[in-house]
Amino acid sequence: MCASQINGCAYCIDMHSKDARSEGETEQRLYALTSWRETPFFTARERAALAWTEALTLITLQRACVRTGDLDFNGRYLCTVRDFDPSLAD
Repeated sequence: MCASQINGCAYCIDMHSKDARSEGETEQRLYALTSWRETPFFTARERAALAWTEALTLITLQRACVRTGDLDFNGRYLCTVRDFDPSLAD
């Protein structure tokens, strides 16, 4: 749903929010998704996934602007950008 919000795809947002609700996701977390960095509702693993989703979704707009530190939560959940494409690393 995060990528759909970034892309501005109303159809996908509607579909994914319905799917998430049917799987037990709370309204509070769905509403807070666009401001996930400022809310306490997401785990470290979820924050890592959201950061990675943003980085991949916005990659054509920002290319090398994504810093490894933004994506690596104690090295536990994600590889660094450099591991996927050395041209994207700082």
